[in-house]
Parts: sequence; structure tokens; C-alpha cells
Amino acid sequence: MTDKPCTILIHYEKGEPPNVNELRTQLESGSIEDKIIAMKRTILLLLNGEKLPQLLMSVIRFIIPTRDHALKKLTLIYWEVVEKKSPDGKLLPEMILVWLVFIYIYIYIFFLLLANYFLLI
Repeated sequence: MTDKPCTILIHYEKGEPPNVNELRTQLESGSIEDKIIAMKRTILLLLNGEKLPQLLMSVIRFIIPTRDHALKKLTLIYWEVVEKKSPDGKLLPEMILVWLVFIYIYIYIFFLLLANYFLLI
């Protein structure tokens, strides 16, 4: 087992083992506060070495589309700490999906800005 470089260091006391189903339910719920709490717990667990690959699709489906600024910040930290490669060193297919979502968002913003520019002329 090789050590990975650590770009974020946060102290977290491990009290109880993570309940992945509870975290998934909080991420998929409609409440922004529940999503923020679940993202914070997920990030802290990932930083302490827990493997939570089953939460990746929930983050992609329910957290990325939100417009809440705090959740956007937490999502950026999540992308920094989540495992992006499989054990054999290949990029996970979910990460390709994340990349495509971000490209779609940037293209959408570009066309909105372009349309606003031509409306102002």
C-alpha cells in the first residue's frame, strides 16, 4: 500500500463507524441543511481513510445540480479528496461523467453570456 499525497488536513475524532445508507439518504433528501451536514461528514470520513465509493453517484446526481454556495464549496473539497482512480490506476467511469457535467455547465454559461452580449449590442 502506497501513501497518497495529502492536500487537506482536518482533525476528526472517529467516534462511530460511518453509516453509508444514512449518509446517502441525507445527500438525496430535499433539505439543503441535511446535504451540507452529510457532505461535511463524508469529507471528514474520506480524509480519515474511509472508502465510500457508493456515495459518488449520489453526490453527482443530487449535489452538483444544487445552487447553494456552501454546497458548491463542499463539492470542490469533495472532488479534492475522493478517490478518482481504480486500484489498477485507471480513471473511474464516474469521473468521466463528472468531467462531462462540468463541461456542459461551462458551455451553457458561455452561451448565456454570448446571448446577453448580443442582446446588449
